[in-house]
Amino acid sequence: MAKIILPDTIFGISVDGAMEREKTAQPTSKQPIIKAPAQNLNGFVYVPSLNLHIAEKRELTGKTWNKAVEQIYTQGIIVGGMRAEMPTPYEFMVFINDLIADRIPIPQEKAKEILDDILKIGDYRGNHLNAKFVFDDKGFNKFGIETIIFDSAGKPYKETEPLGSCLFKDEYADITKFNKQGLLTHSSDLQNYAQGKNLYAYYPELNGVARADAVSCRVDLYCDGRPGDRNASLGVRFVLRAKK
Repeated sequence: MAKIILPDTIFGISVDGAMEREKTAQPTSKQPIIKAPAQNLNGFVYVPSLNLHIAEKRELTGKTWNKAVEQIYTQGIIVGGMRAEMPTPYEFMVFINDLIADRIPIPQEKAKEILDDILKIGDYRGNHLNAKFVFDDKGFNKFGIETIIFDSAGKPYKETEPLGSCLFKDEYADITKFNKQGLLTHSSDLQNYAQGKNLYAYYPELNGVARADAVSCRVDLYCDGRPGDRNASLGVRFVLRAKK
């Protein structure tokens, strides 16, 4: 099995020796866990409409989707006593739209900084999303959407549901119109990129994964990404949700 290299820090917090500290705090586990101080949620913003925290910045940069999933869901990363997860497309789209509409109680300067990192054209920046597109004869165009979630015991498993109706051609789409799975549903009246108004949507492909990429001319919402793609500026905005 290939050796997994952990990051030196998570949100500026050293993880050196974290696994050793975890072993002394509780019985040995087969799954090493990275821990950050429970009281420290700096670097996250609370999203009231989703009842969860989303990171201001990307971590695990330079990792492929496959490697990021492995590190998050197989090894485990804990921040503030909660398991870090990869945001689903729906969570990501709600986060963006709530920031645009000033529905998240943070300073406008901070909201602009986050939005510019996600939506401003320029140097490449990418966000892995928790969705893989699989066959499902009950779904729209016979697609299903597969996500990874934790059960009540903290063990990860894959959950698949039929894909809902969404755009099924590559085109500019209204950023405010998306289905319950976060896929864009309506064409944009603007067929050039306009920050905060539209995204360029790529329709789902079998075994494709979701991600959002800012490039030099527009921002793309991929539903056909390759899970082996990597870039030094492609990473994950962690999601933290309290246990139910």
